[in-house]
Amino acid sequence: MLVHALAFVLTAQATGQKWLDQTFLNGVTFSTPVALKKYDLSKSKKAPGVETMEIWTGTDKGTTYFMETFKPPMGSKDNTATILSGFLSGLQESHKGDIDGEKNLLLQGWPGVAVTTVGPTGLTIATRCYFVNGWVLESSCAFATALPRPASCDQFLNSVHLPKDGTMKATGPVLYRYPLGDSGISVVLPSEPEESDFTAHAWGTSVKTRNYGSEYCYRIFVAGYFSLPASTKDPSASDVSEFYKKIADEATGEMGATKVSDKEISVGDDKALLREVSMPHGMGGSMEFVYHKRQCVMMMIFGPKAYKDPDTVNGFLNSILFGK
Repeated sequence: MLVHALAFVLTAQATGQKWLDQTFLNGVTFSTPVALKKYDLSKSKKAPGVETMEIWTGTDKGTTYFMETFKPPMGSKDNTATILSGFLSGLQESHKGDIDGEKNLLLQGWPGVAVTTVGPTGLTIATRCYFVNGWVLESSCAFATALPRPASCDQFLNSVHLPKDGTMKATGPVLYRYPLGDSGISVVLPSEPEESDFTAHAWGTSVKTRNYGSEYCYRIFVAGYFSLPASTKDPSASDVSEFYKKIADEATGEMGATKVSDKEISVGDDKALLREVSMPHGMGGSMEFVYHKRQCVMMMIFGPKAYKDPDTVNGFLNSILFGK
């Protein structure tokens, strides 16, 4: 949606003005150096289920400013994590850019995220996206990647004000504990996970592995497990260590990632492997593999390399509870 408007507004001619205070939908206010005008969406295709959408745009001295809001459809499993993740996934898909940075935000008690993407067409887009009382609110500015980030961009982004405060006290995802099926294992995730199955090969046998995936913005959380069949004998400590590296190599290759480092760690009384990886498009992540009483758990969290949130990463990786 945002990028569809870019081609139109970047050709507009605008003259510098004093900063103007403007009122957007739902009583949201902001300030820009040029008056933003409503973008004609009559020929644009809205996402299914979107009730209301409005975009305002304007260009001044080579920088384009956007305000966008829409009311997304809400399923029974949707929450802040799923809504923000869906919006940002669509943004990156349309922009086809690399993620240059991401940061959790909190605006007057409402959750959000700041993200910067660098596109292949020479444009950088700095975006702040919030989920406010059932509405997605986005403010963005676009400028030439070859030039320094304009001060006016952050002045505009910082000017957004909401008519009503929310109740959240801290930034970032809220992690909830979820069981991994009937395995007796549980972990924390930002939203109700989606399940998927695949086959892994361990110690001479094929085992069904079940994955549970969840997202928050550009961060992907995956927890998977398998149980050894009764016919398979217990592996030795060296067998477990060798298996960790084998399955880590397979996962790294399947994602098109590059190993950065391996580290032997302890999870409770069990030895485990922690692998850090680098991925295309400015992404990176951590993978953790733990074997405990004939069950193997694989924890993976990925996101922009520029994004630093050790509390969330460690909170997820250290959340494994074995109930059996």
